[in-house]
Amino acid sequence: MSTAQIIKITMPDGSIWGVPAKVVAEDRANFYRDEDGEDLLRAAVQHTRRLKDEATQQRKFKEERDYVLSAEGDFALLHWAESNMDWADVEAHAFKLQDRAAMTTDDFQEGWVNGAKEVARE
Repeated sequence: MSTAQIIKITMPDGSIWGVPAKVVAEDRANFYRDEDGEDLLRAAVQHTRRLKDEATQQRKFKEERDYVLSAEGDFALLHWAESNMDWADVEAHAFKLQDRAAMTTDDFQEGWVNGAKEVARE
């Protein structure tokens, strides 16, 4: 497991940003350390969710975090990021890796052939 793992995101403008994978892994681990196979909302409403001791919570947190930071956890890491987090959750940790890529003649040809087109009249 590497603590230097990042999630690379290509933004709509073509720029590429990085977010430390640990930020997403810890968000996911925080959720699952409290999850015990029951519906959390129902448990909260019914006040039936039992408290776990700190050692158990810390063990479960570490297991979940380490799993999604392993090669086997890539899908779970990305799925959690896309499905359970917003940009606002990671923005403070994000950093730009690459500005928008320069367009080549081939890029313009691709855009001309396959790009969205419309007739605009003034």
